[in-house]
Amino acid sequence: DNNRQVQQVTPHYEDQNHNERTASFDNHNKNNNRNDHREGNGNRNRNGNGNGNRNNNGGDGRISNRRNYHSGNSGSSRGGSKIQYSEYAPLKECLRRYAARDKLIARGKLRTNAGGGTSFVSCDRGAYGRDLILDGEMPRNRAMDGDTVFVEIICSVNDRNNNNSATNRGEKKVDAVNKMKMEDFMQKMTLADEDDHAAPRSRPSTNADEGKDDPPPDNLKHKNGEDTQFEDYDVGEEVESVGSSNASENESGDEGSKEEGRSDQQEEGGTWQDDEVQRTLWDPVVSIPKRKKKQSANNNDEEQFMCKVIHIVPPKMSGGDQPSELNPSGKNQKNANANTKAKRTLVGSLMSMSGANSNRYLLVPNSRSLPRFICPASVKPSSDSDSGGGGGGLYRAEYVYGTWQPSSKWPPCTNVKMMGQSCNIEDETAALLVEHDVDHGEFDASVLQDVENSVRSGRLGVDETSSESTAEDLGWAPTPEMYEGRRDYRNERIFTIDPTTAKDLDDALHIKPLSDGRVEIGVHIADVSHFLAHGSNVDQEASRRTTTVYLVDRVIPMLPRPLCEIACSLNENVERLAFSCVWIMNRDGTMAQKRSKSGSKENDVWYGRTVIKSCARLDYATAQNIIDGKVAHGEKVENIDESFWPKSRLPTAPHTIDGVAHDVRLMHSVAMARRKLRFENGALALNGIKLTFQMAEDGETPALCAPYPIRDSNRLIEEYMLMANYLVAQRLITHAGGLALLRQHQPPLELGMEKVIGMAKEKGFEIDGTSSKSLQESLSRMARECNDTLTMQCITELFMAPMKPAEYIAAGGFDAEDWSHFALNIPYYTHFTSPIRRYPDVLVHRLLQATLGGPEAVSDYATKQSQEEIQTICTHCNDKRMKSKKAQERSDRIFLSIFLKSNPIASTLGVVVSIGEKAFTVFVPSIGISGLVYLDKHQDTFNVRILNNEKSKNREMMLIPLDGSSPIDIKIFSKISIGCYCKEEPPIDVTLKVVGSWNGS
Repeated sequence: DNNRQVQQVTPHYEDQNHNERTASFDNHNKNNNRNDHREGNGNRNRNGNGNGNRNNNGGDGRISNRRNYHSGNSGSSRGGSKIQYSEYAPLKECLRRYAARDKLIARGKLRTNAGGGTSFVSCDRGAYGRDLILDGEMPRNRAMDGDTVFVEIICSVNDRNNNNSATNRGEKKVDAVNKMKMEDFMQKMTLADEDDHAAPRSRPSTNADEGKDDPPPDNLKHKNGEDTQFEDYDVGEEVESVGSSNASENESGDEGSKEEGRSDQQEEGGTWQDDEVQRTLWDPVVSIPKRKKKQSANNNDEEQFMCKVIHIVPPKMSGGDQPSELNPSGKNQKNANANTKAKRTLVGSLMSMSGANSNRYLLVPNSRSLPRFICPASVKPSSDSDSGGGGGGLYRAEYVYGTWQPSSKWPPCTNVKMMGQSCNIEDETAALLVEHDVDHGEFDASVLQDVENSVRSGRLGVDETSSESTAEDLGWAPTPEMYEGRRDYRNERIFTIDPTTAKDLDDALHIKPLSDGRVEIGVHIADVSHFLAHGSNVDQEASRRTTTVYLVDRVIPMLPRPLCEIACSLNENVERLAFSCVWIMNRDGTMAQKRSKSGSKENDVWYGRTVIKSCARLDYATAQNIIDGKVAHGEKVENIDESFWPKSRLPTAPHTIDGVAHDVRLMHSVAMARRKLRFENGALALNGIKLTFQMAEDGETPALCAPYPIRDSNRLIEEYMLMANYLVAQRLITHAGGLALLRQHQPPLELGMEKVIGMAKEKGFEIDGTSSKSLQESLSRMARECNDTLTMQCITELFMAPMKPAEYIAAGGFDAEDWSHFALNIPYYTHFTSPIRRYPDVLVHRLLQATLGGPEAVSDYATKQSQEEIQTICTHCNDKRMKSKKAQERSDRIFLSIFLKSNPIASTLGVVVSIGEKAFTVFVPSIGISGLVYLDKHQDTFNVRILNNEKSKNREMMLIPLDGSSPIDIKIFSKISIGCYCKEEPPIDVTLKVVGSWNGS
């Protein structure tokens, strides 16, 4: 082949202790089974290449001369070889310059590639269209992945070789931000847009206290879990299917992977109301412009800049005010202990240093985006851990901000303690909870007392004078006083459809045929805000946790059990308080449109607090049996086949099985018609493989791991939750203005999209990625034309990488055109449907209730919670959401690894999806993951040749078996035989080994 240049290479590695890492996958289990779905956490992959978080260990790195965090063990007792970092600028000075709109200073979250090479910062004001680059550890100046930092611009990327100043180069881009002066910033502290039916005035985002939290980007992911492919059970968004989150454990490709690049996959302009399809499907009442198509990311006007860290802003250590540009001194801090320094908890393993310091140990964090930490001289591996410098032991430690001295190579850690052993589920789970900051512990007594006070009046069978009753003996029902002001739906045929083992049931539905041929749809959501008084102890604890965390074998709830499983849960055959959204739509899935005699359009939507009584607790399997016609054909109750409709899930009188079955089938008919229209007209879904685990008799060891099928019953719920969330967002925008809490999803990264599109083109498929609609149309066409379903699946999976995650925002801090949701292809969206397990939904409920009380109620709400405070809460929720997601992914990976320890897979199909210099990434459909195959792990089996294909510009490999058998071609989309095993040393993970060429069908 004239297009191939062959180069014989011997694998060489910067880090011989490099741990195999593979991209983990999603499993938002709900009570071990419930997979949060439908909306976007997307890959936080904000990279110039947009193809997963990659460095030279797994892909074609673009930026060289990296100093690896994990290379080299030598160093002085003070923490490593001689080095001299820069001193920090005073925080007060940074805040002064930031408030004055200094062109050469920016603030944002630091994201560092695995191995500690390149880092990136996204300016929290959006002053730069592309990420700022920190090329190595010296410009990073002791800052770590996830830190909020102030950085100073050094030069443009184009000019760095000439050492030119960025002062003039950045003028044009930075001047756009400088148009907003300090008085504008102060004005943002007040609620604007008092016109309660008008869209709020668009303004730049200026979060006063903290930069927007941008968790690091993610590698290629494949979902798992019992129920659906999307992120939030009742969110109904398609974004989770287009990305997922595994920050910082990223080694399957380009080293520049955490760099954001540009988000240019945008709409063509015009307004959403001008779009006939939008009017048919969503009937938007707010006139909002679509995102305008931007120029290519290669445009020279969109420069990228190099920078260096000049100050690290430690995380908050108390509930007081943190210094900000409005309060540089931080003098108004409340309850702040001046002697308390911010800390960071670390989880990892111990490794002995070499040479003269062989008696000292380094803590090697599980996250390879963090540096190694030097332990106190007294720290030695526990006698319980394996030999070899910490071997199988899991350790936790603390890093105190400000203790990493400018002359020290390694940061110091303190309070080093052994947590347990690798491959032990309890120990591994305890470690992941600490590592990802979701180790919430038990609820405080003051929180439980608040809960007791809120549910006490409705308890059944409890002595009112007693305070010692336990959650186990609780029954609860609304009191007559609670019915006041609520619409009564207790006689309506309402039911729930949830995972089989779900306990916190926060959504129920009803459908009612109307005489004019249309249908009434009701979505009824648990009225959690009734029980959570603003500012109460339980409210503060919920706002701290922000989300329920679903691990494979346990749940860490946002709310105490008496609320989430009893008083708030919409259990069958009991009265419950709800917040409802009821609307009228056509049976073809379109929204009903009706005009009054005056000519003004009436929205057939009702919002309000209700009291309901669910007649049945269906699960997805039962609902699917009804849809498939396997049960409920007029037979008597005693003749119902329990394998299709369990007796415990039958409706209670006066409702009948035929009535419930009729409603399920009608709901399905309308939902599928609507779903078909949505995907024909712009909605996007990239469906990944999901796994579910079945435990052995001991209840701890995974005995079965299998893909989970997505049913129409899942999609039925999805469609109605989507609609309810959209309608509530519309109400908030029209009646609460800038206070509206929305769920924004930005377009994907153009460079990443272009690379995947190029790979598809090489296989003969033309993909148009300019919008969600064009992308979905292209994928649908490819599905029809492609005879190889596996190639189709791999291309679809690759498109997940450039996708950004959806985020919570306060509407008033963003331009109206930026409220839109790319994957759903709609102008605005929010979260209304899961207040039991998501704190933003609680705020949405409170704000929705304020809009129902009129303008005065909205103004009163603003005095309790300003737009800026809402944005601060949104930022915190975004951060905690990503952390909980990473914890869930880590739990999935632990259980899969332990399953493979007992059940190794000697040979299964793998598909190559990325090729680097030292490793290549393989997608393994049978277990729904992608992972790295390291060449140095195969030196005893294969010789390696690197083949550079000049035509396609893609790297290729040839593995030449030492036993003389046929060579194995490693190209994009090559099928090979892969063995899957457990890597038992910490951090436990899945390891992949090449077996040979794939000879199967």
